[in-house]
Amino acid sequence: MIEYSSDVFQDPGKSTTIYTLDIETTSLFRFPDGSYRTFDYRKPPEFYKGVDKIALPYIWMLGVNDTVYYGRNFMQLEEVFRILFDKDRKKIIWVHNLSFEFTFLQDIFDKYTVENMIARTVRKPIAFTIPEFNLQFRCTYMLTNLSLEKAAERYTDVRKKVGELDYNKCRTPRTYLDPVELDYCAYDIIVLFNIVRAFLRVYKRLNWIPYTQTGEVRKAFRKRVNYGYIMKIRKRIPDDIMYLKFNKAFQGGMTHPNTLYAGKTLEGVPSYDIASSYPTVMCLPIYPQGKYLPISPKYVDRLSRKNWCLLLRVRYYNIKAAKLNKYILGSKIIKQPDETKLGNEYNRYFDAGRLVRGDLVEMYLTDIDYDIIKEAYTYERCEILEAYSAVKGYLPKELIQFILELYGNKTKLKGVKGQEDFYMKQKQMLNSLFGCACTNILKNGCEYKGGEWLTPSLTPEYIHEKLEELRESKTNCFLYPWGCVTTAAARARLWKVISKFDSKIIYYDTDSVKYRDCVEVDKFIDEENKVIQQQLRETCERFDLDPELVAPLDNDGVPRPLGVWEKETKSYAVKFRTLGPKRYCYQTRDGKLHTVISGVGKKGAEALHGDIENFTNDLTFNYETAGKLISCYNDNQTRACIVDYKGKMFISNQKHGVALQPTTYNMSTTEAYESYIKEMQEGFKEGVWIN
Repeated sequence: MIEYSSDVFQDPGKSTTIYTLDIETTSLFRFPDGSYRTFDYRKPPEFYKGVDKIALPYIWMLGVNDTVYYGRNFMQLEEVFRILFDKDRKKIIWVHNLSFEFTFLQDIFDKYTVENMIARTVRKPIAFTIPEFNLQFRCTYMLTNLSLEKAAERYTDVRKKVGELDYNKCRTPRTYLDPVELDYCAYDIIVLFNIVRAFLRVYKRLNWIPYTQTGEVRKAFRKRVNYGYIMKIRKRIPDDIMYLKFNKAFQGGMTHPNTLYAGKTLEGVPSYDIASSYPTVMCLPIYPQGKYLPISPKYVDRLSRKNWCLLLRVRYYNIKAAKLNKYILGSKIIKQPDETKLGNEYNRYFDAGRLVRGDLVEMYLTDIDYDIIKEAYTYERCEILEAYSAVKGYLPKELIQFILELYGNKTKLKGVKGQEDFYMKQKQMLNSLFGCACTNILKNGCEYKGGEWLTPSLTPEYIHEKLEELRESKTNCFLYPWGCVTTAAARARLWKVISKFDSKIIYYDTDSVKYRDCVEVDKFIDEENKVIQQQLRETCERFDLDPELVAPLDNDGVPRPLGVWEKETKSYAVKFRTLGPKRYCYQTRDGKLHTVISGVGKKGAEALHGDIENFTNDLTFNYETAGKLISCYNDNQTRACIVDYKGKMFISNQKHGVALQPTTYNMSTTEAYESYIKEMQEGFKEGVWIN
């Protein structure tokens, strides 16, 4: 039942009572005549540069379980929070995308104390407490990593209402909202209530629900291990200096096109994806069994890669790419003390962020990266400045068994009627698992004090304090070095295919490759699949696990081996074009065009007007096809007189706000990248024919 009230609500007073909060706002822009109006799509982007932008809430909705209460005066929420105060029980208020609501709530909270802030970056709170109200606010977006609409689809039978509220109409607290608009607002709360309730069913108590998606995995795995496991993890946490070195060595996935094909329309482009790439390598014997200890650099090339993990600081002189596809990521190169901001002293040249050549390049590397660079580049000299080693082996049995059970559940439940929720839960946990090891604890220190966001300086004292917290934790089950090895091993599997078929690879992205169709690729993939399946069977033998765990049967009784390269059929590209990393489009067999562009929404393909040849560096996505909003934060908004779309006047005194501004997106690239593409495609690289 949905009820509307403007002033009074009842609190059931139970520990399972779910409180939710949402607001609707209007974004306004100051026009030359001094008036504040909603976004005018007829104006070019240049018109909005330097324009004063404000935003104001015109309705708030508070949910007490499935009952919705609302108010039009935003500052009334202060009284609501005061009514909710219970000195004996801290209540949780759930907000989807708390970073948005928090900015507006600063008008209230700046008079009170904000404690226990959990935030990875400035303006992105995950949770915090207001002690004067004994209320904790939590972000359900960080818990689900999904929009409210998608989270509703995944966790509930209720659906968010879409398209019934025109966000580009100027509304104020004085604007009349009709029943359809009010119902739209109310259903956001109903949806949010049902999402939280789905988590409550699993965790039994509201305060036991994790803060984040990786937190879910941590809690689930923590139940599987004993205190002895926790103590072993504590002893293996790197010291302060080594932790920073692992941080410098850590890299994520690989995403890049083969520049040989940039800007060209290719026909018949198949692709392969790895089934659960990160969980796969986490089941292999490639992980440190203790702390890394210093060794003499002269032993590095003598040590067996089968038996030893390495962390190295390496300096390369006159290094050049030996492949069409490049491996070294420019952002991981250590800046030299005598280097200018442009780095011109060392003549480094890049292929859209990946190193082509350089006079001097210094990096922290795992043994996996070090061995790949040996094959991917030539160099005059390699100098190992620091070296650390640890005995190599498997991750703990408890973790491997947990991974395989998650993969098995996901596989068996896919497509099973009535098990959709549990399937999505297993899939989400499996995909988030490696993130537990990759979490950098030094990034979780943002605070909000005295009305200002504070980012901690990475001083030795701060680093030591954060790592001491980790060492004293009774719940930490993962090690940061595991994350470094996991992503490196996944890149190695991807690079093996890229390197083997260098000129035939068109595009790659973390766990997938698109390539020029040929039987040699298929044969090589088949052999690689046999190798990984054998390695995983050996893992099962090592820990006396059922071998069916690495090749569970799906709902149709078909084996789905973990970690194998699978040929994609739905996304087979009849035509394919790429212009750079995270910039490609393709046409499927049904004639539909699809775009994958970082910063452009799902309507991007409409900008091509049905012709893939329109996907060029001159292409501009307009406001509608870009589907992109810029968040304009303002902590000192102008006091403004606003006239809503019905002609009613309102004086806005809202100090803090986030104006959401539509924007266009231009596909232009840098001159340096275009020059490199031309050089590659003309067939010569430093005087050598490469075709």
